[in-house]
Amino acid sequence: KHYSHIVLDEVHERAMDTDLLNLLIKTILEKHTKIKLVVMSATLQANLFGEYFSAIDVEVPPPIFVGVRRFPVHDIFLEDILEEFPRCRAACGPPLTKSVIAFSNHAKTLSNAKMTDETKRIIVALIRTLATPGDCMLVFLPGIDPIADVQEDLEHNPGETSLQVIILHSTVPREEQDVALSP
Repeated sequence: KHYSHIVLDEVHERAMDTDLLNLLIKTILEKHTKIKLVVMSATLQANLFGEYFSAIDVEVPPPIFVGVRRFPVHDIFLEDILEEFPRCRAACGPPLTKSVIAFSNHAKTLSNAKMTDETKRIIVALIRTLATPGDCMLVFLPGIDPIADVQEDLEHNPGETSLQVIILHSTVPREEQDVALSP
């Protein structure tokens, strides 16, 4: 009665909570046919969600695709870092180089490498070594705790290069994450 639209963003992120929310929204839409639903996702299977949320006798409207700006990305995994960036060997020194090689050999036998203090030390040292003014670096870590630990190390023990660390995670307020997308 008071609402005209429901907006669902990041609908591709599946979890029990979001699946339950989708079911509740479907129930609401069946009772309140005037409400419009906007479903958004970067990896959306439009037809699947369109069919799920539409009534049986209603034609699914065509999806609207919005263009995005893409940037070139080069994936470099920790176990390949010494080959990709020879300067890391010299900058990180023998102990860290030895640690990276040990991690590399160990990581090949793991399906889920855990974030240890040694791994964190390697990541922080590599970020400091590879960071250059004006460039952006995206580092994937296994959860908010390791992300916060790396951020703390980078911000409280600054190296030669001043870094701006922006956490992108579902538990961080949107306003804080928006900084990553500002020019």
